[in-house]
Amino acid sequence: MDLRNNTVSTIEVNGALYDIAFGENDWFCYVIEDITGYRTSPQWVDIATKELYEPSPDYLYNGSIIKKVPTQPYIVATKPYYSPSGFYTIDVSNKTLKSYSHMELENFWFTEDGKYTFSKNGMVYRTSNATSSDDTFNAEINAIGQLNNNSYYFNSAWIDHSAAKHSIWAIISDIYYYYDYTNIYRFEDNDYSLMNVYNYTDYYIKDGIEHSVQANYIFANGEGNELCVIRNATDETAWSIEFIQVTD
Repeated sequence: MDLRNNTVSTIEVNGALYDIAFGENDWFCYVIEDITGYRTSPQWVDIATKELYEPSPDYLYNGSIIKKVPTQPYIVATKPYYSPSGFYTIDVSNKTLKSYSHMELENFWFTEDGKYTFSKNGMVYRTSNATSSDDTFNAEINAIGQLNNNSYYFNSAWIDHSAAKHSIWAIISDIYYYYDYTNIYRFEDNDYSLMNVYNYTDYYIKDGIEHSVQANYIFANGEGNELCVIRNATDETAWSIEFIQVTD
């Protein structure tokens, strides 16, 4: 979709897309939803020429997550349905694997400048430990901190960073093996301490009927004074958006 002129074009690729991330220029990196469970490699497409490129060897699996590191020419990938999920770093310039660490990442998010990476379980890493390494066997990437939600268990649905407010926003379930994302947590981005806990409206009304919802995504605006919470109904396929003002 071209937002400049509101036009939509299609590009046929070699499989059903599972995830996609911008690379550089007109190149995008994507992962195919391979239902066979076999190893696959990240695919590439030039949206201007519709050229497809598939590097080798294969090192990812179906259901892999890929995200572009902000301000840096790298893509990070992980395979959340396998253990360990791994920390893969892909060099955008030559479309090859730059480094790999044999560790659990599952899902992940970056600070606005891309200098730090947050894992699904709340661990904090320096992204440069991955992007500066050429070790594709088992690069050493150690946590430098942890988001502290004052609970033994930490499972995040989504994390977003607001540099303007020095805040890390997270939708977290702190109950073991029970994904109940009822609260939004705010952490300080220097020492990762818990600053506050916010509630969102956990229902919406449609045709006079109340439906319960859970938050799946959260995004802070540029000033960090408003949150956009995207919620999914628990009893039907329906999405809703709630905006929360941040006054402190």
